Amino acid sequence: MNLALLLQKHTTLYRERLAVRLGDDEQSYGELFERACRLANGLRALGLLPGDRVATLGGNDFRSVEEIMGLVVGGFVRVSLHSLNSWDVHEYMIQHAGARALLVQQKYYEQYESEIRNLGLDAVIVRGGRDHSEIDYEALVANAPAGFPEVQIDLDAPIQLQFSSGTTGRPKAIVHTHRSWMGVTNENLLMLPPITPTDRYLAAGPLTHAANTLLFALFARGASVEVMPAFSPQAFVDLVRSRECTISILVPTMIRVISSSPEFRPDDLSNLRILLYAGSPISGETLRAASALFGPILLQTYGQSEGLPYTVLTADDHVRAGEQQEHSALLGSAGRPTPNSVVKILDDEGKSVPPGTVGEVAVWTPGRMHSVWKNPEATAKRITHDGFVLTNDLGFLDDAGYLFLRDRRDDMIISGGFNIWPAEIESALEAHRDIDQALVFGIADEKWGETPVAIVVPRAGSALTEDEVVAWVRDRLGPVKKPGHVIFRAEPLPHNAIGKISRRAVRSLYFDDTVAGFQGA
Repeated sequence: MNLALLLQKHTTLYRERLAVRLGDDEQSYGELFERACRLANGLRALGLLPGDRVATLGGNDFRSVEEIMGLVVGGFVRVSLHSLNSWDVHEYMIQHAGARALLVQQKYYEQYESEIRNLGLDAVIVRGGRDHSEIDYEALVANAPAGFPEVQIDLDAPIQLQFSSGTTGRPKAIVHTHRSWMGVTNENLLMLPPITPTDRYLAAGPLTHAANTLLFALFARGASVEVMPAFSPQAFVDLVRSRECTISILVPTMIRVISSSPEFRPDDLSNLRILLYAGSPISGETLRAASALFGPILLQTYGQSEGLPYTVLTADDHVRAGEQQEHSALLGSAGRPTPNSVVKILDDEGKSVPPGTVGEVAVWTPGRMHSVWKNPEATAKRITHDGFVLTNDLGFLDDAGYLFLRDRRDDMIISGGFNIWPAEIESALEAHRDIDQALVFGIADEKWGETPVAIVVPRAGSALTEDEVVAWVRDRLGPVKKPGHVIFRAEPLPHNAIGKISRRAVRSLYFDDTVAGFQGA
């Protein structure tokens, strides 16, 4: 069964039940499915075909879930653009994906109107306003037929391109298919405590990213989705209480700001029974505070754009770690493999190593990627001959099968749940006329998990300031990727024997380790 048929089946079964709500706006399963079909048929009427890539740009709103489902039932390939990225990143992703159409919220259309027109797309559909000359989303949906599109969708047909960065700093598009996303859905259903029609999922993060990974599992069980337009601790707590939300996904940054707020009490969050967290490192202090506030409902999952979920640290694991000293180390673990996942640790020759030995984490999971878009060489480097995803993460398994992550083979920074690649920031920095050299590392940050630190060698005679450097990066890459700190260095960066800048040598000068604090300049 592909995901379009799964959606048809369960929206018929739960037709009258609440599916989506934001504020006073509500949508039943039947209404969601009808409008999803209308959107799919409307796009077909514009000349789009199954397999065509359709980019989406916007934040969470009442139509976000409907948009996702409409692209699925039409057999289109969703290309989610994150609203916090700069236009240069959006443009690259649209062009690299070969998108034929863009679904965009009014505010972002107004922000990038001339740039969007210059793309030469076959269709631009604007949602949330009529003051424009493009195709109006509501008119497109209203005028299209409501019948289920007669589209043949193969299980190995792409369903989405999920952008992840490569070591060059340029994002790579990870191809997920109906088969792999069905694998994600089934694994979530097996991994979590049973989901029921009375459950209400609070989508606190962007539905362009992790917040959407549970949607099909929720709809397969008749649960509803409460959409948050934007996250704030108070709004989260208010919605959990007033809407009786029972399930949510947060990144550690969100957990930290909620659990560190003295005004919130366990009774405020007592409706929650499943709280997943993932996306970046989390401190033991934050976990202990979160456990005291939320209770025994925390689950940690480990996964990537290339595959998910890989492992889970269950609620019982959290309780044991908190109550039994001999199990306290589990709070530093990523958990054990999910029911149908297999984790092994490989040495540099690709051979499995025994428990306790650090090596590269390799995972077989039903939710693994199909390929890297337009890049067979990169695909071959990430998927082994027997179907394991090479994660580029370093870690070890203990004797009980728990995975402990120790480092990353590459230098990716995870800040507030977002992946940040140093090479992308370095490229932006070195485009500045007053910067001669730059390297970027991630250091531990209590608020964001990690934050980028830029080591900058200014050109002779320049009067560059930290504020200028931060603003330069923010304007080109967006606020998420701006450095949290800038260190100016008078001497050239050290090189290795073959003439390349030595990241290891620079790291040893300024940092205790890859994610530690400063040693001092």
